[in-house]
Amino acid sequence: IKTPHFTCTPTVRDFDARQLIAKLGLPLNTADPKALTAVGAALNYSASATAADVTQLKLHMDQTHLNGNAAVKDFAHPAYRFQLTVDQLDADRYLPPPAQQKAEPVTPATAGAAAATLPLKTLRALNLDGTLSLAKFTLARLTVSDIEAKVAAKAGVIHAAPLSAKLYGGSYSGSLLLDARGKAPQIAANENLEGVDIGALSRDMLNKDLVAGTGSVHMNLHGTGADPQ
Repeated sequence: IKTPHFTCTPTVRDFDARQLIAKLGLPLNTADPKALTAVGAALNYSASATAADVTQLKLHMDQTHLNGNAAVKDFAHPAYRFQLTVDQLDADRYLPPPAQQKAEPVTPATAGAAAATLPLKTLRALNLDGTLSLAKFTLARLTVSDIEAKVAAKAGVIHAAPLSAKLYGGSYSGSLLLDARGKAPQIAANENLEGVDIGALSRDMLNKDLVAGTGSVHMNLHGTGADPQ
């Protein structure tokens, strides 16, 4: 009783999440009316009063399958660890229909307000180490494959590196660093695109055939402050 510990292997059989959300009276408006109609999960985990360890995690949502493991050490000062693999995810299916997505105008004032809401206190306390692999990802009609990302955070420094992916006949590699230790956060990004088919990308992005050819982009960016200015 003084040092409780338990293990569990729950399984959630396939169910229609749309029906559940409707019965709960929650709003749901997805571009695909069949999205969230087949959701299930299975996992093995153990936990104590101070930590939890998911040794096997299997989750599927329609045609998307996620596998991996995760752990939280020391609930008082949590350290998060995870390794996740996803076979495919079409995010456009779960967003509202394009005609109903409102694009709010961005002004320096609104952009600055959004940037100023960075949870610096949370970021400084974040202890995280994980990897994510995603075989295929679609968003705004743009498709990226073979995504690999490693993220680590400790003592106010969040580092996403290496980052890599393949898209439109080319490749992406890069890294992102956020230093939240000082009064103003500092951000550094190193982004590289090589041999991307600009014509195919523009057709998917704009639904128009405007240009042809390949392109490469290299950016090394640094910024300081909690707002765009």
